[in-house]
Amino acid sequence: MQSITSKAEWDALIQKSYQKVVVVEFYATWCGACKQMAPTFEALSQQYSNMIFAQVDVDTINPLGVTKIPSFFYYQNGEKKEQVVGPNVKPLQTKTAAAASGNFGNAS
Repeated sequence: MQSITSKAEWDALIQKSYQKVVVVEFYATWCGACKQMAPTFEALSQQYSNMIFAQVDVDTINPLGVTKIPSFFYYQNGEKKEQVVGPNVKPLQTKTAAAASGNFGNAS
């Protein structure tokens, strides 16, 4: 899993979404709900090797001005296709499985 710490790394990550689906977790080290979701996000990153998983600490860099954490954004072809906001394990698992199959928008 890649940790994004600069605007250049963010831009490069989004460029990779033209080859593979990219899933980004926006979190903060002090966020209890983020810590709660960390094992699930890690497990998904290992389960779906056909996707790129990355993390952005919003206290280090926040390229999109994300204010609700944890937030999980799904990118394909340079565009955000889906998102999960908050410590919601089931929607994160469901949307990740759908994204891995290329079925954006077909999972709730």
